[in-house]
Amino acid sequence: MAPGGNMAQRDTHSNPGVGGPLGGHGDNVEHASHPTARFYVLIFFILLAVTIAEVFVAQEPFLGIFEGIGVPIAVPLLILAAVKFLMIAAFYMHLKQDSRAFSAFLIAGLILAMGMLFTFGGLFTAHSREPFDQIAWREQLAQNAGTTGTSATTGGGGH
Repeated sequence: MAPGGNMAQRDTHSNPGVGGPLGGHGDNVEHASHPTARFYVLIFFILLAVTIAEVFVAQEPFLGIFEGIGVPIAVPLLILAAVKFLMIAAFYMHLKQDSRAFSAFLIAGLILAMGMLFTFGGLFTAHSREPFDQIAWREQLAQNAGTTGTSATTGGGGH
């Protein structure tokens, strides 16, 4: 702090390792260049064009093209959605300018989410069963035990 001054008058350039009141940068820190407003507007129009392309792909004239070559309609729509996701994550979420640690956390979370999605999808589609019928189960237990079905169901309630 400068003699007789307050914290706002502190000289941070004479001591590169000391920051200002909010922990400023030293002289040896590289500053990432942030995009201009014009660049964000350009990204907006690119995203708008991809959204319009998604709408046209799902409409009748283009829908027949993809069905004609044997490609399900979900494939081009998923590709366009992935392009939009990557552009939003890279530019609007500032992952392109920030530390790679933030990108690593995002990728790790996406891998975990996709793993859960495919695991639950496989679990719920591979093991389709009829709903559990408790009365039929008790009758079958009674038949296996050699008793009649009515004596097994007259016992003490429960589940």
